[in-house]
Amino acid sequence: MKKLLVLLLIIFVSIFSAVAVDVTGRGVGSTEDEALRMAREDLISQFSINVSSLTYTQDSDDGVSSSSSSMASYSLQSTQFNLLGRVENVEENSDGSYTATCTIPSSAAPLYEAQLNNLYSTINSLYSQVDGKEGQRNTYLRLITALRDYEIYQTVVLTLNPSSSVATKVLPTTRAIIENEYQSLLIIENNNTEITVRNLQQQAEMGILSVQGRADLNAALKELEENRRQQEELNAMAQEDYDLQREAFQQEMAATAAMLHESLSSYSTGNAVSGEMTFSDLINQIEANRATLQAIKDSTNESLAKLDSEFNEEVERKRSDILYAPWSSNELYNGQPTRDAREFRNQSLEVAIEELRSAYSQEANIIYGEAFNRMSSLTNYTLSYVDELNGKTFLINSFAPEVSTEIDMFAEAAGVFSGIATVTIGNSSTELYFRIPYEAWTGEKIPSRNDFQAYSLYRDTAADWLKIMQDFPEIFSIEFAFTITNDYSSTYNIIFRNYTITRNDTGEVVFSDSINQKDSLEYPSRTKLNDFTVTSGDLVDYNQFVYKRGDVDLNIEVANETEYVEEPVVIEEDRDPVSFFGGDKQFGFLGGYTLVDVYGTALWAHNGGTSPAAYGVGLKVVPNVSIFTFGIQGEWLYLNSPISMGYVGPSANLFVPLFDIMYLYADISAGVGTYFGSGVDSAKSIFFGAMADAGFYINLANSFCLDIAATASYLDKGIYYGANIGFIFIF
Repeated sequence: MKKLLVLLLIIFVSIFSAVAVDVTGRGVGSTEDEALRMAREDLISQFSINVSSLTYTQDSDDGVSSSSSSMASYSLQSTQFNLLGRVENVEENSDGSYTATCTIPSSAAPLYEAQLNNLYSTINSLYSQVDGKEGQRNTYLRLITALRDYEIYQTVVLTLNPSSSVATKVLPTTRAIIENEYQSLLIIENNNTEITVRNLQQQAEMGILSVQGRADLNAALKELEENRRQQEELNAMAQEDYDLQREAFQQEMAATAAMLHESLSSYSTGNAVSGEMTFSDLINQIEANRATLQAIKDSTNESLAKLDSEFNEEVERKRSDILYAPWSSNELYNGQPTRDAREFRNQSLEVAIEELRSAYSQEANIIYGEAFNRMSSLTNYTLSYVDELNGKTFLINSFAPEVSTEIDMFAEAAGVFSGIATVTIGNSSTELYFRIPYEAWTGEKIPSRNDFQAYSLYRDTAADWLKIMQDFPEIFSIEFAFTITNDYSSTYNIIFRNYTITRNDTGEVVFSDSINQKDSLEYPSRTKLNDFTVTSGDLVDYNQFVYKRGDVDLNIEVANETEYVEEPVVIEEDRDPVSFFGGDKQFGFLGGYTLVDVYGTALWAHNGGTSPAAYGVGLKVVPNVSIFTFGIQGEWLYLNSPISMGYVGPSANLFVPLFDIMYLYADISAGVGTYFGSGVDSAKSIFFGAMADAGFYINLANSFCLDIAATASYLDKGIYYGANIGFIFIF
């Protein structure tokens, strides 16, 4: 391959000449001031590839820079660098206009080197505060500002004095990495704030929002607006950097740059998903609804607690009125109340208490009934959102703000560029490792080491591409496919299925790979979506309130409440946890995962005998468990002789979840087997076999289950039956 790739780097080194130079800007204007202003702008524009920096301001209601209840306001904006040591000259032209020059002489390099030294110390200090992604907003902003300023002054120094050692110090991080970390922080904060806002808005619509809740809602809305504004400005700056880089490509490498089509604009801001709601929308809505459900329960519990307190006070008043009232003469005998009189009063008290209980229970059921309608309606919607989340495969690409990528090295022996992608979903970020094979990226074979000249060119070319990928990450894009599943709890299981690499200079998909990396999100709420009980519900007749899940239109507001059904049965969830045949939708503790079943088996021949005809061990592997899944199954059987047999073949598996910790399963397999051992006739050692199993998988612990099953086998024209017992490992 010709050394054409090296030219892609020329634009970043061409401004650094081999010798010290002066840099001059020129301007023309109707006044001296205008001409000078134009000359300064022209001078600055000569460093425009890297000129953009960040400043921030923090304002609080009390005017004090400290943590308080007031909402801090941050601002990201572009700025220019100081023209240190500049020399300016203005001359009047014959037509009355003015021509000005603004020059930074090479002798001014030490002034900019001093700025670099100060920025270097500042960057190291700030980086120590955000290392580990635990920094606060203002620290991130100050670090981004310092890194951008460093780029500017470094460019100036290397232009004025290419041999400067000050400008070649190694920084602890890069601006791209810190901006990506800050973007992830903003996205996580945005998701958490959005959940809070939706929850409080729902409470306001239902009339259960407190005065403090209204204040919290206003503060959260303000925070959400500020967060999104900062994300937009970070995205705008990233777009500006991309546009500047693309412009440089077009200037220096028009033929190559012309193929850099509008990759950025061809994607949304992320969360690419089939349907109207993104994965973030779905998760945020589910968690907001879960929080709202708890708020309804809390409000209802408070009302019922007050009612219960009133009931108890009323009971005590009745007790005092009835039991301690003065005795009448016909209730006394020899000055003492008769037994009949005491029993009558006790009976009267019991009747009065039951009447009170009936009256208060009626009022309690009215209060709870209204809450039940709200809770069941909200739960219907939430479960529909969960089903929608579970039933989709999501795509997210490296142009989305939730994704940042970094090519960290080239493995020469393997011929692979390796990289790390950080993907933010919900309230956490996940690191994913990906690779780009050299041959897939370049379309060229890796030469043999024996061909020294060709192999040397391969190494140089790979090094050039590594530099390009690191300096111009937009030259490639990566798209991840993943699923998110939820069992109606506050835990979300994520499986990144695969990724695809696209060369954006050619628009060609060059590589795809499966990863099957698992992660999970944990939210703080532990509210169960189908649990409507409250702690002060002693006066409530729960038998009147039976939750029946029905179909809902997700476009209808939550305020549309379902009717409750009055039936004398206990609360139960009437819904099928699985509503389709196969596919990626997960269900139960095995849903979507790969199981490996290691089991022991004992087989009896169909024609009798009290002892097993064979003992054996088996292995079954089933990927991506759903209702109906294909896998592979094999067994090694030890016959009651020196001869053994082995069997392997594909299997078809049916899974039916019974409870939270149990599956009923059945599977069939068919394949080929062979005999082992002394005395085996090699001409007849291959046979056809088939087997069927049915039994139970019982969850014992995380990623660990018990297998108990009955089995029937057809092996080399022999029929056997028996039992299996084994252990399941979930991956």
